[in-house]
Amino acid sequence: MRWDVGVGSRPKSFLLGYILSLTVLLLPCAPALGVHLQVIVTSEWDHLQLRLSLRKAFQACAPALAADHSAEVRFFMGSPEGTAAGEEGAMQEGKVFGDLVLVGGPDHDEPDPPGHAAYLQVRQEPFARAFRVVRALAWLLEHRPDFEYVLQLRDTSFVHLPKLIDLVALNRNNSLVLGHFAETPLTVGSGEGEEEVCETCANAWSEVQEKVCLERTRLVPGGMDFRGCLVVARRCCPGDGTNCDARELEACVQEAHATGYPAAIYYGTALAPRWPHGAGWVLGRRPAEFIGMNYRDLKLRGMPDMLMGFWLASVEDLHFVDFPPGSFHELPSS
Repeated sequence: MRWDVGVGSRPKSFLLGYILSLTVLLLPCAPALGVHLQVIVTSEWDHLQLRLSLRKAFQACAPALAADHSAEVRFFMGSPEGTAAGEEGAMQEGKVFGDLVLVGGPDHDEPDPPGHAAYLQVRQEPFARAFRVVRALAWLLEHRPDFEYVLQLRDTSFVHLPKLIDLVALNRNNSLVLGHFAETPLTVGSGEGEEEVCETCANAWSEVQEKVCLERTRLVPGGMDFRGCLVVARRCCPGDGTNCDARELEACVQEAHATGYPAAIYYGTALAPRWPHGAGWVLGRRPAEFIGMNYRDLKLRGMPDMLMGFWLASVEDLHFVDFPPGSFHELPSS
């Protein structure tokens, strides 16, 4: 049997497929689903004025949110014991605003060492902010089990939530990781751009510097590579290195090398996986759920932001998106 469709004839199966495809084209487009964002702000008890500023700023942004979008902001806090606020002040603020979540742990971290050493530090106890982030994600899994996206923000920074949510909507993905990204060397002498060293250039270093560094990297290969050793050797013995004392140079290089041992052992790699640095980041449901479900077993004793790269390294097929420049703004300190 044949069906006439205007030009020649076509089998029934062809006509059926044509009708179905035309029907799909004529169907009205489904409305875009709204973005429901959970905002976790890691804060210290002594930063009350910063929290007040953030509350005021987020409240001012609320009318600009599209009707189908939503955002819920909560401050995740450590223990108030021993802080200026104290337990009584913490309870009072919690009752007034209803947006504080106490996850315990230390209230704040000690200052980081200067320069590249900040990335190599491994502390005896968990970093306060790393502890707070994983506990906050675990809290969301329990108390907001239907969450879709999570913004993590420091209490010293502000982001325009309506614009951010529009950006998330444009990059809607269950595996989203939105942020400013870096890959950081975890070896002594690396990442110090002001000290350029050319390993292959003639007369770039003295014979004694070369011998010390070759022997050093042969004996202890982790924590410092050959180029990093040359950076340290030039720092230990400035100039052309011709007047370097071999023993003094070796002792100086060994002392510097020792600062890289903890990171080499703790991380087991010379390069940190891609991690979101800066004031904040956004995670989709999959990576946020992975961290929240495994919060008891994740590394917490290294630099908090960089640890995120190690947490995410175990998750397949993440969708990395860079924040546009100028997305975050620093809050005034008072």
